[in-house]
Amino acid sequence: MPRRYARYALETKLRVLEVARRGGVWEETAEELGVNYNTTRAWVAKHVMTPTSRCRHVNAVCFTLKQMHKEPQYMNTMTNKQKRRTYLAELQEYQAMGKVILYMDEANFNLWSTRTRGRSLRGRRAVKKVTD
Repeated sequence: MPRRYARYALETKLRVLEVARRGGVWEETAEELGVNYNTTRAWVAKHVMTPTSRCRHVNAVCFTLKQMHKEPQYMNTMTNKQKRRTYLAELQEYQAMGKVILYMDEANFNLWSTRTRGRSLRGRRAVKKVTD
């Protein structure tokens, strides 16, 4: 008894899905391999990762969204204290020479804008390591 639908090898399906994942033209690949267009369209639609499905996967492994907690990492190490000391010494030397100290900033860019919420396992803090 003949089959109602054609069966395709796993390698064929994976090749079409890989082209679709990379953003290529999967329709041409399907045509080259001799696979029905509607079949490949169903394969690609089934394996599309939407933001909703990403959120569901993250929630399924018990990651929750919560307020970030800042944890200083390198703030007061001896090397950083030494760097601050040399910077201030050089700055005071320039001021003693009568040099004008000019601070420049990029226009319309806030360097200190950070995320205030993060994800972590349920029952644990969302920690951001603060450097310098």
